[in-house]
Amino acid sequence: MLPEEAYKELQDALGPENISDEPALLDAYAWQPAFSINPDVWTPRPIAVALPGSTEDVVAIVRICNKHGLKYKAMCLGWGAHAAPGCEGVVQIDLRRMDRILEIDEKNMYVVVEPFAVAGQINAEAKKLGFSTHMISAGASHSPLASSTSGWGCCWDGVSMSWSSRNVMGVEWVLPTGDVLRLGSLDSGLGWFSGDGPGPSLRGIMRGRGGAFGGLGVFTRCALKLYHWPGPTENVPDGLLWDTHKELPENSRAYIALFGDERALADATQEVANEGIGYHSFGVGLGNFLSGIWPHLMRNEAFRKAEWLRKIVDVMQFNWMWLLCANSPGELEFQEMVIRKEVAEHGGVLIDMEQIGLGQPLFWGWVLGSFMGVATRCGVIGTMWGQDEVQHAMMEERVHGGEPIKASGVERGFVENDLPGSGFHFFLEEGIVSHYEEVLWYDHRDRKATQGVRDMVAEYTMMNIDYCMESGFVAGEPELRTLYGPMEHNFHEWQKKIKGVLDPGDSSDPTLYSTEQEFDLSSLSPAEQARARRLIEEKRSGNR
Repeated sequence: MLPEEAYKELQDALGPENISDEPALLDAYAWQPAFSINPDVWTPRPIAVALPGSTEDVVAIVRICNKHGLKYKAMCLGWGAHAAPGCEGVVQIDLRRMDRILEIDEKNMYVVVEPFAVAGQINAEAKKLGFSTHMISAGASHSPLASSTSGWGCCWDGVSMSWSSRNVMGVEWVLPTGDVLRLGSLDSGLGWFSGDGPGPSLRGIMRGRGGAFGGLGVFTRCALKLYHWPGPTENVPDGLLWDTHKELPENSRAYIALFGDERALADATQEVANEGIGYHSFGVGLGNFLSGIWPHLMRNEAFRKAEWLRKIVDVMQFNWMWLLCANSPGELEFQEMVIRKEVAEHGGVLIDMEQIGLGQPLFWGWVLGSFMGVATRCGVIGTMWGQDEVQHAMMEERVHGGEPIKASGVERGFVENDLPGSGFHFFLEEGIVSHYEEVLWYDHRDRKATQGVRDMVAEYTMMNIDYCMESGFVAGEPELRTLYGPMEHNFHEWQKKIKGVLDPGDSSDPTLYSTEQEFDLSSLSPAEQARARRLIEEKRSGNR
Protein backbone atom coordinates (compact mmCIF):
# COMPACT_ATOMS: atom_id res chain seq x y z
CA MET A 1 0.00 0.00 0.00
CA LEU A 2 1.20 3.49 -0.84
CA PRO A 3 1.85 5.50 2.34
CA GLU A 4 -0.66 8.30 2.83
CA GLU A 5 2.08 10.92 3.10
CA ALA A 6 3.63 9.81 -0.19
CA TYR A 7 0.22 9.85 -1.91
CA LYS A 8 -0.36 13.43 -0.70
CA GLU A 9 3.05 14.53 -2.00
CA LEU A 10 2.39 12.94 -5.40
CA GLN A 11 -1.00 14.69 -5.54
CA ASP A 12 0.63 18.03 -4.79
CA ALA A 13 3.29 17.47 -7.47
CA LEU A 14 1.08 16.12 -10.27
CA GLY A 15 -2.46 17.20 -9.46
CA PRO A 16 -5.07 14.85 -7.93
CA GLU A 17 -6.25 13.69 -11.36
CA ASN A 18 -2.82 12.28 -12.22
CA ILE A 19 -2.28 9.88 -9.32
CA SER A 20 -4.46 6.94 -8.28
CA ASP A 21 -4.40 3.83 -6.12
CA GLU A 22 -7.90 2.62 -6.98
CA PRO A 23 -7.85 -1.22 -6.98
CA ALA A 24 -9.80 -1.63 -10.23
CA LEU A 25 -7.44 0.69 -12.07
CA LEU A 26 -4.38 -1.04 -10.62
CA ASP A 27 -5.75 -4.41 -11.75
CA ALA A 28 -5.98 -3.07 -15.29
CA TYR A 29 -2.26 -2.28 -15.22
CA ALA A 30 -1.49 -5.73 -13.76
CA TRP A 31 -3.09 -7.59 -16.70
CA GLN A 32 0.05 -7.88 -18.83
CA PRO A 33 0.38 -11.38 -20.32
CA ALA A 34 2.21 -10.48 -23.53
CA PHE A 35 5.92 -11.34 -23.79
CA SER A 36 5.95 -13.14 -20.47
CA ILE A 37 7.16 -16.70 -19.94
CA ASN A 38 5.62 -16.80 -16.48
CA PRO A 39 2.53 -19.06 -16.40
CA ASP A 40 0.80 -16.44 -14.26
CA VAL A 41 -0.69 -13.95 -16.73
CA TRP A 42 -0.92 -11.24 -14.05
CA THR A 43 2.08 -9.10 -13.23
CA PRO A 44 2.52 -7.74 -9.70
CA ARG A 45 -0.10 -5.09 -9.08
CA PRO A 46 1.41 -1.60 -8.68
CA ILE A 47 0.66 0.23 -5.44
CA ALA A 48 -0.23 3.37 -7.42
CA VAL A 49 -0.18 4.80 -10.92
CA ALA A 50 1.30 8.24 -11.59
CA LEU A 51 0.92 10.19 -14.85
CA PRO A 52 3.61 12.85 -15.25
CA GLY A 53 3.29 15.51 -17.93
CA SER A 54 6.89 16.73 -18.07
CA THR A 55 10.47 15.91 -17.14
CA GLU A 56 10.02 17.99 -14.00
CA ASP A 57 7.04 15.83 -13.00
CA VAL A 58 9.13 12.67 -13.50
CA VAL A 59 11.88 14.13 -11.31
CA ALA A 60 9.31 14.86 -8.60
CA ILE A 61 7.94 11.28 -8.71
CA VAL A 62 11.41 9.74 -8.53
CA ARG A 63 12.46 11.89 -5.60
CA ILE A 64 9.24 11.20 -3.69
CA CYS A 65 9.72 7.46 -4.23
CA ASN A 66 13.31 7.70 -3.00
CA LYS A 67 12.25 9.69 0.04
CA HIS A 68 9.72 7.03 1.08
CA GLY A 69 11.77 3.97 0.10
CA LEU A 70 9.47 3.05 -2.79
CA LYS A 71 10.32 1.48 -6.12
CA TYR A 72 8.99 2.72 -9.45
CA LYS A 73 8.75 1.47 -13.03
CA ALA A 74 8.17 3.63 -16.11
CA MET A 75 6.15 2.50 -19.11
CA CYS A 76 5.47 4.10 -22.48
CA LEU A 77 2.76 2.28 -24.45
CA GLY A 78 2.68 -0.81 -22.24
CA TRP A 79 3.29 -3.42 -24.95
CA GLY A 80 3.75 -6.28 -22.50
CA ALA A 81 4.88 -7.65 -19.18
CA HIS A 82 8.32 -6.04 -19.54
CA ALA A 83 6.65 -2.63 -19.12
CA ALA A 84 4.93 -3.61 -15.87
CA PRO A 85 6.32 -3.95 -12.33
CA GLY A 86 8.36 -7.08 -11.76
CA CYS A 87 8.00 -7.07 -7.99
CA GLU A 88 5.65 -5.88 -5.26
CA GLY A 89 5.46 -2.32 -3.92
CA VAL A 90 6.12 -0.48 -7.20
CA VAL A 91 4.67 2.84 -8.36
CA GLN A 92 3.83 2.54 -12.07
CA ILE A 93 4.85 5.68 -13.94
CA ASP A 94 2.60 5.88 -17.00
CA LEU A 95 4.11 8.34 -19.51
CA ARG A 96 1.04 8.64 -21.77
CA ARG A 97 0.66 12.40 -21.17
CA MET A 98 4.14 12.94 -22.66
CA ASP A 99 3.19 12.29 -26.29
CA ARG A 100 4.66 15.14 -28.33
CA ILE A 101 6.94 15.38 -31.33
CA LEU A 102 9.04 18.28 -30.07
CA GLU A 103 11.23 19.08 -33.06
CA ILE A 104 12.07 17.92 -36.57
CA ASP A 105 15.47 19.19 -37.69
CA GLU A 106 15.64 18.79 -41.47
CA LYS A 107 19.21 20.05 -41.79
CA ASN A 108 20.74 17.73 -39.21
CA MET A 109 18.21 14.96 -39.92
CA TYR A 110 16.80 14.11 -36.51
CA VAL A 111 13.45 14.20 -34.71
CA VAL A 112 13.01 14.82 -30.98
CA VAL A 113 10.19 12.92 -29.29
CA GLU A 114 8.64 12.17 -25.92
CA PRO A 115 7.90 8.64 -24.66
CA PHE A 116 4.28 8.29 -25.82
CA ALA A 117 4.87 9.62 -29.34
CA VAL A 118 4.09 6.53 -31.40
CA ALA A 119 6.07 5.30 -34.39
CA GLY A 120 3.24 5.71 -36.91
CA GLN A 121 2.69 9.32 -35.88
CA ILE A 122 6.41 10.15 -36.04
CA ASN A 123 6.85 8.40 -39.38
CA ALA A 124 3.86 10.17 -40.92
CA GLU A 125 5.17 13.60 -39.95
CA ALA A 126 8.67 12.73 -41.16
CA LYS A 127 7.42 11.57 -44.56
CA LYS A 128 5.73 14.92 -45.14
CA LEU A 129 9.25 16.40 -45.15
CA GLY A 130 10.89 13.69 -47.26
CA PHE A 131 12.23 11.58 -44.39
CA SER A 132 11.59 8.21 -42.81
CA THR A 133 12.30 6.74 -39.39
CA HIS A 134 13.29 3.28 -38.19
CA MET A 135 10.29 1.29 -36.96
CA ILE A 136 10.67 -1.95 -35.02
CA SER A 137 8.63 -5.05 -35.86
CA ALA A 138 6.04 -4.15 -33.20
CA GLY A 139 4.78 -1.78 -35.88
CA ALA A 140 3.21 1.65 -35.91
CA SER A 141 1.90 1.47 -32.34
CA HIS A 142 5.19 1.19 -30.47
CA SER A 143 7.27 3.89 -28.77
CA PRO A 144 10.53 4.61 -30.63
CA LEU A 145 11.90 6.25 -27.49
CA ALA A 146 11.37 3.02 -25.56
CA SER A 147 12.96 0.78 -28.19
CA SER A 148 15.91 3.18 -28.60
CA THR A 149 16.72 3.73 -24.94
CA SER A 150 15.30 0.85 -22.96
CA GLY A 151 14.50 -2.29 -24.95
CA TRP A 152 14.92 -4.17 -28.19
CA GLY A 153 14.96 -2.50 -31.58
CA CYS A 154 15.15 -4.64 -34.71
CA CYS A 155 12.99 -4.73 -37.82
CA TRP A 156 12.55 -5.33 -41.56
CA ASP A 157 13.97 -1.87 -42.35
CA GLY A 158 17.23 -2.69 -40.53
CA VAL A 159 19.00 -3.23 -43.84
CA SER A 160 18.61 0.50 -44.57
CA MET A 161 17.99 2.05 -41.12
CA SER A 162 19.85 -0.22 -38.68
CA TRP A 163 18.85 -0.96 -35.07
CA SER A 164 17.10 1.32 -32.61
CA SER A 165 20.27 1.44 -30.51
CA ARG A 166 22.15 3.03 -33.41
CA ASN A 167 19.41 5.55 -34.13
CA VAL A 168 19.34 7.42 -30.83
CA MET A 169 21.10 10.80 -31.22
CA GLY A 170 20.66 12.27 -27.77
CA VAL A 171 18.83 11.57 -24.53
CA GLU A 172 17.28 13.35 -21.60
CA TRP A 173 17.53 10.86 -18.74
CA VAL A 174 16.10 11.12 -15.23
CA LEU A 175 18.52 9.02 -13.20
CA PRO A 176 17.30 6.83 -10.32
CA THR A 177 18.53 9.52 -7.90
CA GLY A 178 16.27 12.15 -9.49
CA ASP A 179 19.13 13.99 -11.20
CA VAL A 180 18.74 14.79 -14.91
CA LEU A 181 21.50 13.67 -17.29
CA ARG A 182 21.68 14.77 -20.92
CA LEU A 183 23.85 12.72 -23.25
CA GLY A 184 25.85 13.72 -26.29
CA SER A 185 25.91 17.16 -27.88
CA LEU A 186 22.75 18.07 -25.98
CA ASP A 187 24.73 18.34 -22.75
CA SER A 188 27.13 20.79 -24.41
CA GLY A 189 24.27 23.08 -25.42
CA LEU A 190 24.77 22.27 -29.11
CA GLY A 191 21.46 20.60 -29.84
CA TRP A 192 20.64 16.96 -30.52
CA PHE A 193 22.79 16.21 -33.56
CA SER A 194 25.11 13.65 -31.88
CA GLY A 195 24.54 11.08 -29.17
CA ASP A 196 28.26 10.49 -28.63
CA GLY A 197 29.71 13.96 -28.10
CA PRO A 198 30.83 16.60 -27.68
CA GLY A 199 29.45 15.74 -24.28
CA PRO A 200 29.04 12.49 -22.33
CA SER A 201 28.43 9.29 -24.28
CA LEU A 202 27.03 6.48 -22.17
CA ARG A 203 25.18 4.57 -24.88
CA GLY A 204 26.58 1.23 -23.72
CA ILE A 205 25.65 1.82 -20.08
CA MET A 206 22.31 3.38 -21.00
CA ARG A 207 21.05 0.40 -22.97
CA GLY A 208 23.80 -2.12 -23.78
CA ARG A 209 22.64 -4.93 -26.05
CA GLY A 210 18.99 -5.05 -25.08
CA GLY A 211 18.17 -2.18 -22.73
CA ALA A 212 17.65 -1.93 -18.97
CA PHE A 213 13.83 -2.26 -19.19
CA GLY A 214 13.18 0.41 -16.60
CA GLY A 215 16.00 -0.61 -14.29
CA LEU A 216 18.06 2.58 -14.64
CA GLY A 217 15.59 5.44 -14.31
CA VAL A 218 13.29 7.17 -16.80
CA PHE A 219 13.98 8.55 -20.28
CA THR A 220 11.84 11.59 -21.00
CA ARG A 221 13.09 12.82 -24.39
CA CYS A 222 15.31 11.50 -27.13
CA ALA A 223 16.41 12.40 -30.63
CA LEU A 224 16.19 9.81 -33.42
CA LYS A 225 17.87 9.69 -36.81
CA LEU A 226 15.92 10.61 -39.90
CA TYR A 227 16.60 8.89 -43.22
CA HIS A 228 15.93 9.98 -46.76
CA TRP A 229 12.51 8.88 -48.04
CA PRO A 230 12.38 8.78 -51.86
CA GLY A 231 8.61 8.26 -51.91
CA PRO A 232 5.74 10.79 -51.91
CA THR A 233 5.62 13.53 -49.29
CA GLU A 234 1.89 14.05 -49.73
CA ASN A 235 -1.10 11.73 -49.73
CA VAL A 236 0.63 8.81 -48.08
CA PRO A 237 -2.20 6.23 -47.86
CA ASP A 238 -4.38 6.11 -44.77
CA GLY A 239 -5.78 2.65 -45.52
CA LEU A 240 -4.99 -0.50 -43.58
CA LEU A 241 -3.90 -3.71 -45.32
CA TRP A 242 -6.24 -4.46 -48.20
CA ASP A 243 -7.87 -1.00 -47.93
CA THR A 244 -4.61 0.48 -49.22
CA HIS A 245 -5.03 1.27 -52.89
CA LYS A 246 -2.40 3.92 -53.49
CA GLU A 247 0.07 3.10 -56.24
CA LEU A 248 3.63 2.19 -55.41
CA PRO A 249 5.90 5.22 -55.25
CA GLU A 250 7.93 6.01 -58.34
CA ASN A 251 11.07 3.86 -58.60
CA SER A 252 9.77 1.39 -56.02
CA ARG A 253 9.10 -2.36 -56.21
CA ALA A 254 7.98 -5.25 -54.01
CA TYR A 255 9.52 -8.66 -54.77
CA ILE A 256 9.35 -12.10 -53.20
CA ALA A 257 11.85 -14.83 -53.99
CA LEU A 258 11.28 -18.57 -53.39
CA PHE A 259 14.20 -20.95 -52.88
CA GLY A 260 14.59 -24.71 -52.66
CA ASP A 261 16.39 -24.87 -49.31
CA GLU A 262 17.85 -22.77 -46.52
CA ARG A 263 21.36 -22.76 -47.93
CA ALA A 264 20.30 -21.25 -51.24
CA LEU A 265 18.19 -18.65 -49.45
CA ALA A 266 21.03 -17.68 -47.10
CA ASP A 267 23.59 -17.42 -49.90
CA ALA A 268 21.41 -15.29 -52.17
CA THR A 269 20.06 -12.92 -49.51
CA GLN A 270 23.51 -12.36 -48.02
CA GLU A 271 24.97 -11.50 -51.44
CA VAL A 272 22.17 -8.99 -52.09
CA ALA A 273 22.67 -7.46 -48.64
CA ASN A 274 26.40 -7.15 -49.27
CA GLU A 275 25.55 -4.71 -52.06
CA GLY A 276 23.52 -2.57 -49.64
CA ILE A 277 20.32 -3.25 -51.53
CA GLY A 278 16.85 -3.08 -50.05
CA TYR A 279 14.67 -0.59 -48.22
CA HIS A 280 13.15 -3.50 -46.34
CA SER A 281 14.60 -7.02 -46.45
CA PHE A 282 12.95 -9.95 -44.68
CA GLY A 283 11.54 -13.45 -44.73
CA VAL A 284 8.13 -14.16 -43.26
CA GLY A 285 6.29 -17.44 -42.76
CA LEU A 286 2.93 -17.72 -44.48
CA GLY A 287 1.33 -19.06 -41.31
CA ASN A 288 2.64 -16.15 -39.25
CA PHE A 289 1.38 -13.67 -41.85
CA LEU A 290 -2.08 -15.24 -42.17
CA SER A 291 -2.44 -15.57 -38.40
CA GLY A 292 -2.01 -11.82 -38.10
CA ILE A 293 -4.43 -10.71 -40.80
CA TRP A 294 -7.00 -13.57 -40.80
CA PRO A 295 -6.94 -15.00 -37.27
CA HIS A 296 -10.38 -16.62 -37.37
CA LEU A 297 -9.77 -18.27 -40.71
CA MET A 298 -6.51 -19.73 -39.42
CA ARG A 299 -8.37 -21.42 -36.57
CA ASN A 300 -10.49 -23.31 -39.08
CA GLU A 301 -9.10 -26.85 -39.13
CA ALA A 302 -10.48 -27.62 -42.59
CA PHE A 303 -8.71 -24.55 -43.99
CA ARG A 304 -5.41 -25.44 -42.32
CA LYS A 305 -5.56 -29.01 -43.62
CA ALA A 306 -6.50 -28.08 -47.20
CA GLU A 307 -4.16 -29.84 -49.62
CA TRP A 308 -3.72 -26.76 -51.80
CA LEU A 309 -2.70 -24.66 -48.77
CA ARG A 310 -0.15 -27.24 -47.62
CA LYS A 311 1.40 -27.19 -51.10
CA ILE A 312 1.65 -23.40 -51.01
CA VAL A 313 3.31 -23.57 -47.59
CA ASP A 314 5.84 -26.08 -48.91
CA VAL A 315 6.65 -23.86 -51.88
CA MET A 316 6.94 -20.73 -49.71
CA GLN A 317 8.89 -22.28 -46.84
CA PHE A 318 12.16 -20.64 -47.96
CA ASN A 319 11.05 -17.17 -49.04
CA TRP A 320 12.50 -13.68 -48.90
CA MET A 321 10.97 -10.30 -49.66
CA TRP A 322 12.58 -7.05 -50.76
CA LEU A 323 10.92 -3.65 -50.81
CA LEU A 324 12.93 -1.33 -53.03
CA CYS A 325 12.87 2.48 -52.89
CA ALA A 326 15.33 4.05 -55.34
CA ASN A 327 16.15 7.67 -56.08
CA SER A 328 16.16 7.29 -59.85
CA PRO A 329 15.23 4.82 -62.60
CA GLY A 330 18.91 3.96 -62.99
CA GLU A 331 19.33 3.09 -59.32
CA LEU A 332 16.17 0.97 -59.40
CA GLU A 333 17.44 -0.84 -62.49
CA PHE A 334 20.72 -1.65 -60.72
CA GLN A 335 18.96 -2.96 -57.59
CA GLU A 336 16.64 -5.14 -59.65
CA MET A 337 19.57 -6.46 -61.70
CA VAL A 338 21.46 -7.58 -58.58
CA ILE A 339 18.42 -9.27 -57.05
CA ARG A 340 17.51 -11.08 -60.29
CA LYS A 341 21.11 -12.24 -60.75
CA GLU A 342 21.52 -13.61 -57.22
CA VAL A 343 18.11 -15.29 -57.13
CA ALA A 344 18.75 -16.97 -60.48
CA GLU A 345 22.27 -18.10 -59.55
CA HIS A 346 20.94 -19.81 -56.43
CA GLY A 347 18.06 -21.57 -58.14
CA GLY A 348 15.31 -19.31 -56.86
CA VAL A 349 12.18 -17.90 -58.45
CA LEU A 350 11.55 -14.14 -58.27
CA ILE A 351 7.98 -12.77 -58.31
CA ASP A 352 7.03 -9.13 -58.81
CA MET A 353 4.25 -8.73 -56.24
CA GLU A 354 2.65 -5.89 -58.17
CA GLN A 355 1.99 -8.20 -61.11
CA ILE A 356 -0.16 -10.47 -58.93
CA GLY A 357 -2.03 -7.63 -57.22
CA LEU A 358 -0.21 -7.76 -53.87
CA GLY A 359 2.44 -5.10 -54.40
CA GLN A 360 0.45 -2.16 -53.06
CA PRO A 361 -0.89 -3.62 -49.78
CA LEU A 362 2.35 -5.41 -48.99
CA PHE A 363 4.56 -2.40 -49.71
CA TRP A 364 2.49 0.13 -47.80
CA GLY A 365 1.56 -2.36 -45.07
CA TRP A 366 5.19 -2.88 -44.14
CA VAL A 367 6.45 0.66 -44.79
CA LEU A 368 3.71 2.14 -42.60
CA GLY A 369 3.94 -0.62 -39.98
CA SER A 370 0.26 -1.54 -40.27
CA PHE A 371 0.80 -5.30 -40.48
CA MET A 372 2.11 -5.59 -36.96
CA GLY A 373 -0.35 -5.96 -34.10
CA VAL A 374 -3.39 -6.03 -36.39
CA ALA A 375 -4.98 -9.00 -34.64
CA THR A 376 -4.13 -11.97 -32.50
CA ARG A 377 -5.57 -15.42 -32.95
CA CYS A 378 -6.08 -16.35 -29.35
CA GLY A 379 -4.94 -13.60 -27.01
CA VAL A 380 -1.14 -13.52 -27.09
CA ILE A 381 1.61 -13.48 -29.67
CA GLY A 382 5.03 -14.39 -28.37
CA THR A 383 8.26 -15.78 -29.69
CA MET A 384 10.89 -18.32 -28.95
CA TRP A 385 13.27 -15.53 -28.18
CA GLY A 386 15.02 -13.92 -31.11
CA GLN A 387 18.72 -14.31 -31.70
CA ASP A 388 21.12 -12.45 -33.96
CA GLU A 389 23.88 -14.09 -35.95
CA VAL A 390 25.06 -14.45 -39.53
CA GLN A 391 22.37 -15.44 -41.99
CA HIS A 392 23.58 -19.00 -42.55
CA ALA A 393 23.67 -19.81 -38.83
CA MET A 394 20.19 -18.41 -38.32
CA MET A 395 18.75 -20.42 -41.20
CA GLU A 396 20.25 -23.62 -39.81
CA GLU A 397 18.94 -22.83 -36.33
CA ARG A 398 15.45 -22.28 -37.67
CA VAL A 399 15.21 -25.45 -39.77
CA HIS A 400 17.02 -27.87 -37.48
CA GLY A 401 16.33 -26.31 -34.11
CA GLY A 402 13.48 -23.86 -33.66
CA GLU A 403 10.90 -25.42 -35.96
CA PRO A 404 11.05 -28.95 -34.45
CA ILE A 405 10.56 -27.51 -30.96
CA LYS A 406 7.59 -25.48 -32.12
CA ALA A 407 6.12 -28.45 -34.01
CA SER A 408 6.31 -30.44 -30.78
CA GLY A 409 4.48 -27.64 -28.96
CA VAL A 410 1.74 -27.63 -31.60
CA GLU A 411 1.39 -31.40 -31.32
CA ARG A 412 1.08 -31.21 -27.54
CA GLY A 413 -1.51 -28.44 -27.79
CA PHE A 414 0.56 -25.70 -26.16
CA VAL A 415 0.51 -23.31 -29.13
CA GLU A 416 -1.84 -22.80 -32.05
CA ASN A 417 -1.13 -24.46 -35.38
CA ASP A 418 -0.07 -21.77 -37.86
CA LEU A 419 0.99 -24.28 -40.51
CA PRO A 420 4.15 -26.39 -40.13
CA GLY A 421 7.35 -24.61 -41.07
CA SER A 422 5.71 -21.24 -41.68
CA GLY A 423 5.40 -19.46 -38.34
CA PHE A 424 8.59 -17.39 -38.32
CA HIS A 425 10.08 -14.10 -39.35
CA PHE A 426 13.60 -13.08 -40.36
CA PHE A 427 15.35 -9.89 -41.26
CA LEU A 428 18.85 -8.65 -42.00
CA GLU A 429 20.33 -5.77 -40.03
CA GLU A 430 22.76 -3.55 -41.94
CA GLY A 431 23.33 -6.44 -44.33
CA ILE A 432 25.49 -8.19 -41.74
CA VAL A 433 23.43 -9.67 -38.92
CA SER A 434 20.35 -11.85 -39.32
CA HIS A 435 17.55 -11.78 -36.74
CA TYR A 436 15.23 -14.77 -36.37
CA GLU A 437 12.14 -15.43 -34.28
CA GLU A 438 9.83 -18.43 -34.19
CA VAL A 439 6.42 -16.88 -33.55
CA LEU A 440 4.02 -18.48 -31.05
CA TRP A 441 0.28 -17.92 -30.80
CA TYR A 442 -1.25 -19.21 -27.57
CA ASP A 443 -4.10 -18.65 -25.13
CA HIS A 444 -2.71 -16.99 -22.02
CA ARG A 445 -5.88 -17.90 -20.10
CA ASP A 446 -5.01 -21.59 -20.46
CA ARG A 447 -2.46 -22.52 -17.81
CA LYS A 448 -1.51 -25.66 -19.73
CA ALA A 449 -0.61 -23.46 -22.70
CA THR A 450 1.40 -20.91 -20.71
CA GLN A 451 3.29 -23.63 -18.83
CA GLY A 452 3.87 -25.40 -22.14
CA VAL A 453 5.31 -22.27 -23.71
CA ARG A 454 7.65 -21.95 -20.74
CA ASP A 455 8.77 -25.54 -21.33
CA MET A 456 9.38 -24.76 -25.00
CA VAL A 457 11.50 -21.76 -24.06
CA ALA A 458 13.60 -24.04 -21.83
CA GLU A 459 14.10 -26.45 -24.74
CA TYR A 460 14.90 -23.62 -27.11
CA THR A 461 17.37 -22.13 -24.64
CA MET A 462 19.26 -25.41 -24.39
CA MET A 463 19.34 -25.66 -28.18
CA ASN A 464 20.56 -22.08 -28.40
CA ILE A 465 23.40 -22.77 -25.98
CA ASP A 466 24.28 -25.90 -27.95
CA TYR A 467 24.54 -23.73 -31.08
CA CYS A 468 26.70 -21.17 -29.19
CA MET A 469 24.22 -18.42 -30.04
CA GLU A 470 24.07 -15.17 -28.08
CA SER A 471 21.32 -14.47 -25.57
CA GLY A 472 19.19 -12.16 -27.71
CA PHE A 473 15.81 -11.20 -26.25
CA VAL A 474 16.23 -13.32 -23.14
CA ALA A 475 18.79 -11.00 -21.55
CA GLY A 476 15.99 -9.32 -19.58
CA GLU A 477 14.75 -12.52 -17.90
CA PRO A 478 16.34 -13.02 -14.44
CA GLU A 479 16.85 -16.78 -14.77
CA LEU A 480 18.04 -16.70 -18.36
CA ARG A 481 20.36 -13.77 -17.67
CA THR A 482 21.93 -15.83 -14.89
CA LEU A 483 22.31 -18.74 -17.28
CA TYR A 484 23.83 -16.80 -20.18
CA GLY A 485 25.91 -14.29 -18.21
CA PRO A 486 28.93 -16.52 -17.51
CA MET A 487 29.02 -17.45 -21.20
CA GLU A 488 28.98 -13.82 -22.35
CA HIS A 489 31.76 -12.01 -20.48
CA ASN A 490 29.71 -11.97 -17.26
CA PHE A 491 27.55 -9.11 -18.49
CA HIS A 492 25.09 -9.79 -15.65
CA GLU A 493 27.78 -8.96 -13.10
CA TRP A 494 28.64 -5.71 -14.87
CA GLN A 495 24.96 -4.76 -14.91
CA LYS A 496 24.77 -5.21 -11.14
CA LYS A 497 27.81 -2.96 -10.71
CA ILE A 498 26.32 -0.27 -12.96
CA LYS A 499 23.06 -0.53 -11.06
CA GLY A 500 24.88 -0.07 -7.76
CA VAL A 501 26.55 3.14 -8.95
CA LEU A 502 23.56 4.79 -10.66
CA ASP A 503 20.86 3.53 -8.32
CA PRO A 504 22.32 3.10 -4.82
CA GLY A 505 18.82 2.97 -3.32
CA ASP A 506 17.66 0.27 -5.78
CA SER A 507 14.53 2.34 -6.41
CA SER A 508 14.17 1.83 -10.19
CA ASP A 509 12.54 -1.62 -10.55
CA PRO A 510 15.54 -3.98 -10.93
CA THR A 511 13.67 -7.13 -12.01
CA LEU A 512 14.57 -7.16 -15.69
CA TYR A 513 18.02 -5.64 -15.29
CA SER A 514 19.94 -6.79 -12.23
CA THR A 515 18.01 -9.45 -10.32
CA GLU A 516 19.00 -13.09 -10.72
CA GLN A 517 17.22 -16.41 -10.48
CA GLU A 518 18.39 -19.98 -10.99
CA PHE A 519 17.39 -21.41 -14.36
CA ASP A 520 14.54 -23.92 -14.00
CA LEU A 521 15.24 -27.23 -15.74
CA SER A 522 12.34 -29.10 -14.12
CA SER A 523 10.26 -29.16 -17.30
CA LEU A 524 12.90 -31.29 -19.03
CA SER A 525 13.18 -35.05 -18.65
CA PRO A 526 15.84 -36.40 -16.22
CA ALA A 527 18.09 -37.35 -19.14
CA GLU A 528 17.63 -33.91 -20.74
CA GLN A 529 18.31 -32.21 -17.40
CA ALA A 530 21.58 -34.09 -17.00
CA ARG A 531 22.60 -33.24 -20.57
CA ALA A 532 21.63 -29.59 -20.03
CA ARG A 533 23.74 -29.33 -16.89
CA ARG A 534 26.76 -30.81 -18.68
CA LEU A 535 26.24 -28.47 -21.58
CA ILE A 536 25.92 -25.40 -19.35
CA GLU A 537 29.06 -26.34 -17.42
CA GLU A 538 31.02 -26.83 -20.65
CA LYS A 539 30.00 -23.42 -21.96
CA ARG A 540 30.65 -21.69 -18.66
CA SER A 541 34.12 -23.21 -18.47
CA GLY A 542 34.94 -21.76 -21.88
CA ASN A 543 34.86 -25.02 -23.81
CA ARG A 544 33.04 -23.57 -26.82
